[in-house]
Amino acid sequence: MKNNRDKNPRVAFLTEAIRRDIQTPFRFFKKLDVRHFYLRAPYGDFNPKEFATTEHVNAIKDLWAALDRFQPDAIQGPEPYASRTALRIALFTRAYAIKHKIPYFFPMIENRPVQKRFGPLIGAIMRRTLRFYARDARMVLWGNRGAYHSLLEAGVPEEKLQEFLRSVWGVDQDLFFPDEKERAKEPTIAFIGRLDEEKGIQDFLDAIPSVVRSVPKAHFEIIGRGALEADVKRWIIEHGYQNTIRLRGLIKDTALTRAFQRAWVVATPSRTTKRWEEQIGMVNLQAMATKTPVVSTKSGAIPEYVIHERTGLLVSERDSAALARALILLTTNRRLWHTVSEGGYARVRAFYSAHAVIRELERLIISKVL
Repeated sequence: MKNNRDKNPRVAFLTEAIRRDIQTPFRFFKKLDVRHFYLRAPYGDFNPKEFATTEHVNAIKDLWAALDRFQPDAIQGPEPYASRTALRIALFTRAYAIKHKIPYFFPMIENRPVQKRFGPLIGAIMRRTLRFYARDARMVLWGNRGAYHSLLEAGVPEEKLQEFLRSVWGVDQDLFFPDEKERAKEPTIAFIGRLDEEKGIQDFLDAIPSVVRSVPKAHFEIIGRGALEADVKRWIIEHGYQNTIRLRGLIKDTALTRAFQRAWVVATPSRTTKRWEEQIGMVNLQAMATKTPVVSTKSGAIPEYVIHERTGLLVSERDSAALARALILLTTNRRLWHTVSEGGYARVRAFYSAHAVIRELERLIISKVL
């Protein structure tokens, strides 16, 4: 379905779920006309009226007519391991592209070994499905070392693989930027992320008493929602930290940017589980973009960009004592704070700026897909 009406080629991006910080970089596409088709916007931070490059569809079956209207010259499908819905969209992508004789490609950031995540039987089926999906793909982008090994393990030819260690679409530095005028006057430590086991909220809570003993003026902000929200509220009351911990729920837009800028440190103590390990850790990158140091763990892809004592501090997973020591160190050692703050910011500017990421993605699509 070659589109001859436009100056720029049209590329459709198919996604199960969308959120604001992933969509804003789409405005940097200049050589491609893009449309982001999605089924859900579950994060509560997305207004489709703001983005001319998005289109909501109610169900996968509606994608066919939506793509027929858009007439893409290429399609980016989702990675098949993300969810059952993503797998169905992936297989739809392949079917539509072959039917209309247009190329498709897809990214891969799922880094949990497939047999550990799904078990031997389902894992073997998923590997075959990934190989089938990749067989006719023009390009497969891999975003971390775990995803790269999963692709090779599934038998995807290495010549199809393209390294793209740039998070999802990079960090929009018009949205996340440093502003020292916003920095809190007293030590403020923020947890920003889902309130669930994988993101390590319990480890963060367990670290707080030790931090308070060493840094009595420390304040804490917890930003996000999730399955453990009621447990977090109960913990705060039971431990008497109502005046020390501010539970802010889900915030967005400029309020989220100010939360990063306000914090002295952002803690992201991710935990690897049977079915999950950190694939990117966008909160880390967004904090680094605001010159706020991060304390994180060695889960999944985090050590690929958080370099200990240079762009952040790393501690072992599920180790609240080590987490507390790192938080105390960054709130009391200004030399280290400055080193990590500047190092993290420099790394984001060098490798994760959304403008540069989109420019590189455009180059890859034009040279390897179209």
